[in-house]
Formats: sequence, C-alpha cells, structure tokens
Amino acid sequence: MHITKWSRQTPADRFPIPCALYSAAEGLHEEGTILNLSLTHGHVESAAAVVPGMTLALFIVLPGISHAVVIEEALVTWVRGAECGLRFDGVRPEDMVSLDTYLRKSAATPRQGISPSYALAK
Repeated sequence: MHITKWSRQTPADRFPIPCALYSAAEGLHEEGTILNLSLTHGHVESAAAVVPGMTLALFIVLPGISHAVVIEEALVTWVRGAECGLRFDGVRPEDMVSLDTYLRKSAATPRQGISPSYALAK
C-alpha cells in the first residue's frame, strides 16, 4: 500500500473564494465560489445556468487584496450540476500580477493540519 504523506493542494485549492459571474450576451449576473484557482483556470460552484462553450467575465475577491481581480474572458469547459470548470483566456495584466502574487503567497503559507494522523487499531 502506498501512502502519500504530503498533499499537493495549495491553500488556494482548499479555500473557497467569492466571485461574481457575468455574461452580457446571456443576461447572466450570479454570485459563486471559486475553488482550485490557478493563473489559467478555476472550478466554480454557482447557481448560474451555464453551458460548455459559454464565455463569462469573472470578478474574484481575493483575501488581502483591496480590489477585485477581473477575468474578462473565462471559457466554460465543463458543467456538472451547480459546478463548472473555467479556462481563463482574458486576464488584464495588472490583475495577472495580483493573481500571481496571491497564488505565490498562498503556496508559501505553512501547511497546517494536512499531515495524516494514524492510529493503530488492534
């Protein structure tokens, strides 16, 4: 049996981050929560009625940053119930810097509570 001691998740993976989803073409304006955030993609939980191929604008409220990060073009790549995957195609340069800074700080944050605890049972 193989036991992995360290998780590959980063704090940005584990912590839900509030966001707003917009599509002028579809008349969509919904709130959501982004998980598994990276520079190129994210996983969103929202009540928004989206379909693969739809393009959204996202406004992400990152902890510790005084303004929302704007992703002008986020392509919906998959949908499963109230969840969808997004590929980020249009991120303003200043927002890319904010997002990159946030992700680097999150990755550098000491990991607490992810080491597995084992109990021996008789």
